[in-house]
Amino acid sequence: MSGPLGYAHRTMVNVFLHRCRRAADLPVEHVPDAGRDDDAPAAVDSAAATRQVLAGLPPTQRAAIALRYFADLPDEEIGRLLGCTPRTVRSQVSRGLAALRRRWAAER
Repeated sequence: MSGPLGYAHRTMVNVFLHRCRRAADLPVEHVPDAGRDDDAPAAVDSAAATRQVLAGLPPTQRAAIALRYFADLPDEEIGRLLGCTPRTVRSQVSRGLAALRRRWAAER
């Protein structure tokens, strides 16, 4: 991507990574709850739990997972945005998913 669209996309990635780095300084246990109603559907609880588990990942792994699964970008584009090779992207995603599985298993 180049031009205004590429610039906007790169800016979004940089802002995301900056926020991830700042959030890494805050222990997950102290992340404020988004508010919970006793009648809230299980999906809301699941989304909050997913956010907390994702918050515990290193910023690069979190960004690689977000760009692959939420932005639906190919490894080559993710690597270009993160400044690494597609192979490193695959490694970061794999390690991040393994960490997520371990954390989900520990919570259950």
